[in-house]
Amino acid sequence: MKKALWGLALLIFFACSKLQEPTENINYYYDLEAFLRKLYTQKEQVFLKTTITEKQKQQKRVANIRWEKELAFFEQANINKSSFRGLYDEHKVQKGDTIILQYQAKSNELKVKFLEIKFDKSQNPCQIRAFLQTENFLYASEKELNLHLEAEKILRYSIKGKQKMIFAKPENFEIYAEKI
Repeated sequence: MKKALWGLALLIFFACSKLQEPTENINYYYDLEAFLRKLYTQKEQVFLKTTITEKQKQQKRVANIRWEKELAFFEQANINKSSFRGLYDEHKVQKGDTIILQYQAKSNELKVKFLEIKFDKSQNPCQIRAFLQTENFLYASEKELNLHLEAEKILRYSIKGKQKMIFAKPENFEIYAEKI
């Protein structure tokens, strides 16, 4: 009887472990988040960063950049999620050695309106552009993102945007950074 119970317990254990096998990571669109994570390990680069708001302009040299924080807006442009499947028109264009992959939102309800990734002749992303827009009764924002790369190293990036809170004036901002 004990052997039968142990056998039944082992059978249930193995049956349950088969049910919990990890599923494959399915890419519906270009996996921008995975690509950006590879960039987070970049070290020993110095950038000249300019931040412009309505009130001030600030420029400084920045080393040892925390890329997770710096590229957070770009991560927001990731559309490779199962909930977005079929919600973007995808176009692929080849111009010489460059391949351009474009995604256009089919609905105004989507935050990421446009995403474009240009690939160089080595199939590495060399430019990423995106336009994000959010609007509700309390808040409205839009951002234009542009990231230039060479051999998976960041050369420069820019973020231009504006945001408006209810009962407040719109605020524009710009962030530019270039490797020096």
